[in-house]
Amino acid sequence: MIDRVIGYVDTCDILVRLLNNQSRFQLNESSIRTVLIIPDTLTLSELRDRFRATKETFAVVINEYALVVGVVTPSDIMVTVMGKWGAPLAADQQAMQREDGSWLIDGRMPVADMKRLPRRRPAS
Repeated sequence: MIDRVIGYVDTCDILVRLLNNQSRFQLNESSIRTVLIIPDTLTLSELRDRFRATKETFAVVINEYALVVGVVTPSDIMVTVMGKWGAPLAADQQAMQREDGSWLIDGRMPVADMKRLPRRRPAS
């Protein structure tokens, strides 16, 4: 059980260090970001407004006893309101390089697998 949330480490920070060949990532106060903590009593509308006001991409949900009961993202709100839609990557395809050279990558893909992805030049 998580008793006290002090913040979070953004995977983008870790990825940037790895891409810059900085093999070690040391956790320190400057790498820990403040987390949005919300009560589990908020309505969807209130939650949406809180995300808009703070521009955060996820929040930790706590109950009336200040215990962590989960996390929520703006995407979770959209799925709740609109249902699932769109075409996710196929189960066997965790990464796809687009024509412009950018990548569409499943967030669960291990970093070691990402490092082994073949690179191609964007179409001119």
